[in-house]
Amino acid sequence: MIRLTFAKHLEAFSEHIQSILNGTWLQFPIGQGYNYSNIGMDLAGYILQVKTQQPFATYVENEVFKPLQMTDSTFDIASFQHAPNHAIGHVEGL
Repeated sequence: MIRLTFAKHLEAFSEHIQSILNGTWLQFPIGQGYNYSNIGMDLAGYILQVKTQQPFATYVENEVFKPLQMTDSTFDIASFQHAPNHAIGHVEGL
């Protein structure tokens, strides 16, 4: 069994977005291939962050998770990693 965990060195969200805008995340030239990714969601989160002038994780916590009483939900990597009961994805058979 292989366990997939977060990288030890995490880029800042703004660095991640900049890498997308610079084209380093494209696996194929535009129009020549496709592969599923979450880049669209990353960009939507970045736009929300810019418009609200708050980190994405903070905005979602205050405006979504708290009103819904989702006390164990987070987009904050540090909070996730320090939670004793966090889920760790894995891929079987590799």
